[in-house]
Amino acid sequence: MVPTKEMNPYVPITPEEIVKDAMACKKLGCSIVHIHPRDKDGKPTWKKEYFKKIIGMIREKAPELLISATTSGRHWPEFEKRSECLELSGDYKPDMASLTVGSMNFMHDPSTNSPQIIEQLALKMKEKGN
Repeated sequence: MVPTKEMNPYVPITPEEIVKDAMACKKLGCSIVHIHPRDKDGKPTWKKEYFKKIIGMIREKAPELLISATTSGRHWPEFEKRSECLELSGDYKPDMASLTVGSMNFMHDPSTNSPQIIEQLALKMKEKGN
């Protein structure tokens, strides 16, 4: 969620780059990939249409890969934003999602995870089968 192309030219930003890296990981023996989609400007996003595109492309190339979606609160604390990717269904539904069970301080900003948000995310994941 932090690196940019300016920081590291190898950071996958576009859906195509993210999928290419997922396929490289699969080739090396990985069975699970964790995705952090970026919007058209290369910024981290919670919007499910970006998750949907990436998940669809991965499923098309490697349906056996398990896909984990981020529900990070580093850039947006709202439950609705963090859980939007859990609303996807069918082939676009992530197999699992990250659940950070505590807050963390980073160099420039915190990732806040209140007990209420953690519980809401966990219940949503259970409800949706993530």
